[in-house]
Amino acid sequence: MKIKSFSLKIGSLIFGFESISYILFGFFLIGIIVAAFSIINIKGLTIFESYSTLLIIMGLAIPFVFIYKGIQKAEDISNQ
Repeated sequence: MKIKSFSLKIGSLIFGFESISYILFGFFLIGIIVAAFSIINIKGLTIFESYSTLLIIMGLAIPFVFIYKGIQKAEDISNQ
């Protein structure tokens, strides 16, 4: 079985290799951002770090774009 032939069916959606890879990459980025946020909050917040925290929170939009794009790439079989 080739890796690219792997698919996952959830309801009426079939998630192919490309779709699953986008979703997993989005969750991986969320993990990195949460870890960075935890490190900043453990040390305590100063003025500079509060701006960093704001940038990290704003940066959370990027992983959700990848997750959304992965869901969009799933094939809908309900119309067939």
